[in-house]
Amino acid sequence: MLTLAAMLTALFAAPSAALTQEVEDPAFERARRSAEIASYTISKVQRWLHDVALKKIEPDTGLYHPDGAFNYQDAWADCYPFLVWAAWLTDLDALNGPVRGALHAEIRHCEKGFFADPKNTFGGSEYVKDGLIAIVEVTGRDEWFDRMEVIQDEIWAEPTIDTKYGRIPSTNVEVNGEQIQALARLYTMTGQKKYLRWAERIADHYLLQGDFVPDRLRDHGCEIIGGLGLLLGVESVHNPPKAQQYLPHMKKMLDTVLEKGTNEDGIMHDHIGPRGNLSDGWGYNYVAYLCYDMVARKPVYRAQMEQV
Repeated sequence: MLTLAAMLTALFAAPSAALTQEVEDPAFERARRSAEIASYTISKVQRWLHDVALKKIEPDTGLYHPDGAFNYQDAWADCYPFLVWAAWLTDLDALNGPVRGALHAEIRHCEKGFFADPKNTFGGSEYVKDGLIAIVEVTGRDEWFDRMEVIQDEIWAEPTIDTKYGRIPSTNVEVNGEQIQALARLYTMTGQKKYLRWAERIADHYLLQGDFVPDRLRDHGCEIIGGLGLLLGVESVHNPPKAQQYLPHMKKMLDTVLEKGTNEDGIMHDHIGPRGNLSDGWGYNYVAYLCYDMVARKPVYRAQMEQV
């Protein structure tokens, strides 16, 4: 069986006579060179998929155990999406066979209502935000999307944290940021108002009480910044009065982060104030600044983000 790398190399290494003129074009030559680089890189993905990743699927249970242990916050949030991506890109038989089968095994393994238990909220939220969202943005509304919806509905079945805006599922700012990111996507993909209401409940709790600025500006805390920015963008289309309500609170938060959480080059610290390492926060925070500009319809932050 020819590997993907071999097929791409053969395609570009022996162009037909009809392509002779095009081959001499510098742009075509750059494209051919890029294809060689891409094919080599993708062949490594395919090799990892077959030589490493697929072998981590247990033959008896069908579960994916990349490090030998089953958990949602690490194995299924941080590792399973790479398995899906690799199969989606290089081997659809694997995607629709053992990789999809691993999802079915995870569903069988999980008791109904598992994520409604507050002690399981963190794992479920991590699985949705870091795992399933990453997959759904490639596959669209497939079974992974259905799983995301089920987990979100369980997390919100009986939230236990009282706020003046209604109950939310956690006091953990990372979880709540992840939830906004997931709920905003679920609302726009399904049109179900409950997802927007739940996202607004969290956003109201943080923004409308005034002066909210997260202390942590990198992962495990900054997810709320990107989540609020994403929701602001969604609200600007689907509920403009709510977007206008959020806009000044968002600006105050974003300005404070730039004022107190960055160095002279605009690079963010791990935390508010000049302490800890410098970090790009995986780029999470830039989303909020760019969304703000899109909603405000003027370039408030774009130049600063480009500079960083």
